Amino acid sequence: MAGCLNTADVRVKDETDVFVKRLKEGPDLRVNKSIARFFSLASSDHLRQLYEKRKMQADDEGCFIRGMTGVVVKVRSGPEVTGLGALGIALYIDNCASSPPEDSTKEALRCVFAENTEMSNLIVNCLLHCVLFATEKHNLRGKIDQSEGQLSTTLTRLKNSIVSDGHMSPEALKAWVNGAAFHIQMLIHLVRMGGNQTCHSIETVLSAYQSDLDPLFKKLKEVIEAKCHMAPDATFLVDENSKKHAINPQGNYDKYLEVYYNHRYGRQKGEILQYFHDIRQNLQELVDQKGFFHF
Repeated sequence: MAGCLNTADVRVKDETDVFVKRLKEGPDLRVNKSIARFFSLASSDHLRQLYEKRKMQADDEGCFIRGMTGVVVKVRSGPEVTGLGALGIALYIDNCASSPPEDSTKEALRCVFAENTEMSNLIVNCLLHCVLFATEKHNLRGKIDQSEGQLSTTLTRLKNSIVSDGHMSPEALKAWVNGAAFHIQMLIHLVRMGGNQTCHSIETVLSAYQSDLDPLFKKLKEVIEAKCHMAPDATFLVDENSKKHAINPQGNYDKYLEVYYNHRYGRQKGEILQYFHDIRQNLQELVDQKGFFHF
């Protein structure tokens, strides 16, 4: 509490507060919002909203609609148009749009997995299968089951590369976080499609991913702090991108560094943990949800 701080502590807090106000947000390591909306209980609502938005943006509405028929027309209601299924249709809608805007599903996937082509290809292929085999549950289960196993292996390999092999970067951590979110959705969709997975097995994976965040963020902190340093005249903290941030030369550099890391990176860990916590809390509802999509 502020009332228990001595004068020196108050001065340090005031200085670091001013320091933080001048800092920009760090790279976004969280689950991409454009993707996460299709993993929510309102996934098919978001799908319908996207469709109406793209239809209004189309230069030729008739051409846009014809481009979608033959594939999406088979999918109208049920669990197939929720979660992964909704995101797969959203990706198909954006691919049919003549000039996909920057906020498109395709662009979101590209940004999230820019540094990991293997993971990107796995996920895009899985989403494509969710559309092509939407009315063939047995085939769809087989396709998702194959993708799920491959993605699980890729995530383990990426985590080991980050934690043990010195390949940590914000981009790598972002790919792992979003890849883990996709893996959970694959498992949920398999349960929806009548697969062998259970909510209990999904909860086990969720717990493992929440635990994995500890060594991953610990490694990120080590890497960021190692790249930062104090300027020779002690008036700047030089960050991992060689950008200077003014500090009090009589202040505590380690304290500034701690505040810098937490503001730019560390606090995002809590938000990612909360995301996985919310999935756990809503797991049965997510599994049971049924959507509706018609055009």
